[in-house]
Amino acid sequence: MKELYSIKSGAYKTSKDYTHLKELLDAGHYVICFIHYAPQGTQYEFQDICIANKRKDGYEFCARGIGYLSIYEEWGDKFKELCEDSGVEFVNPTNISK
Repeated sequence: MKELYSIKSGAYKTSKDYTHLKELLDAGHYVICFIHYAPQGTQYEFQDICIANKRKDGYEFCARGIGYLSIYEEWGDKFKELCEDSGVEFVNPTNISK
């Protein structure tokens, strides 16, 4: 188990409701997320903030030119599993107009 360096504070109420996250992305929203990553060659795991969005071929979690997680629709129903594996937590948007 890698040691986690987290940037998240108690000021953010986050969710791991990946069904809801997928619904938000499918509706065209960009969602702020926290995601875990481990640079190659290190024993540490870090947490970063990123934006999740829907692309024509799947979903992308990225920030500052770094792609942390891509989930392609051709992989089938792997969205929840891959989000869990990457420790994704998202800030549930408020005041969304439909």
